[in-house]
Amino acid sequence: MQARPPSGDEMKYEFLSRPWFAALHATICEKACLAAAEYPNFSFSICEVFVGVPAELANSPGGKTAWHAIVHGTNVEFGLSERDDVAFKAVADYERVLPLARYDTMDMPERAAELQSMVLALSQAGGLIVKGNLPGANSDPMTKLHDAAARLTR
Repeated sequence: MQARPPSGDEMKYEFLSRPWFAALHATICEKACLAAAEYPNFSFSICEVFVGVPAELANSPGGKTAWHAIVHGTNVEFGLSERDDVAFKAVADYERVLPLARYDTMDMPERAAELQSMVLALSQAGGLIVKGNLPGANSDPMTKLHDAAARLTR
């Protein structure tokens, strides 16, 4: 009997669970290797912090979970802690950010615009605080990190 390939649902993980973080880490490592092939000095740094996280998912006291990634060429530092020395940092309410975490733009401009509207609305409502800037333009190797993470998220 042949093993069947995993379906899309089998490749999704609960947002902020340990398996989700492992898959996110692998995704960032893959993107870093691809980026370094074209841009050897590529660097990227991000930290996301979530508040109001269910106890079974929180990795810090008080219902808080954080992760960071610092990329220099093919070197990736990935950790489950908060960092301030990053180019982009976001602090978000867990429940309110879930729809964004699951939203895949499918590389469609109208869906990307819709995601940006969702981000702006959440920010204006106080559920998201952003410091710094994410990479811009489609030329940056990490621009599609959100969609890759969304495809991992259930």
